[in-house]
Amino acid sequence: MVNRAKSNRIMCINCNLCINKLRRYPALELDKKITSLLSEWVYPQIITQDDVVCEACKDLAMAKVNVFIKQEVTDDDCQQAGPSPRGHTNVCPLCGISILRRQSNKILSDNPSELHQAIYDIIQNRLAPRQITESDRVCHACWLRTRRQVLRINSLAKSLLSIKDAPQEPAPQEPATLTEPSTSGSTPAG
Repeated sequence: MVNRAKSNRIMCINCNLCINKLRRYPALELDKKITSLLSEWVYPQIITQDDVVCEACKDLAMAKVNVFIKQEVTDDDCQQAGPSPRGHTNVCPLCGISILRRQSNKILSDNPSELHQAIYDIIQNRLAPRQITESDRVCHACWLRTRRQVLRINSLAKSLLSIKDAPQEPAPQEPATLTEPSTSGSTPAG
């Protein structure tokens, strides 16, 4: 059975907010300067025809471009805009829901345990090519889902190791019956 909640989610390319019920704009149909700035913000991700931007990120990009125009900055300086400011900052990068009033967990920690490092690795693989920053947080539901996945992977690895390391018993062999070669009507010459 297909999980419809995940397959129908429309996410902002910049802030990863789920924008199914919000106003959204096709990223490539915006002004070229805005699209260029968005490309810099989401680099190394490439903007495609299917990518959309939420209204807050579009407004933020538009304001940034307007500041560059007012200051009469060249296009080269405009492209070096730096890291991506987000229109929505309190968003779970995995599922796209707001974590403003929800329990959330910090992705990066100072001294991660083995379990925390494994959780970080799985989250980083899901978000690739986007890089995780110090301020990124995931909702508690995604944190628990990822934690369960890590524990499942670890228990599976342990069971595979125990099967591999267990002494293998030889399979019981059926007693071999000796049959005499048939001599179909021929007698030994002698």
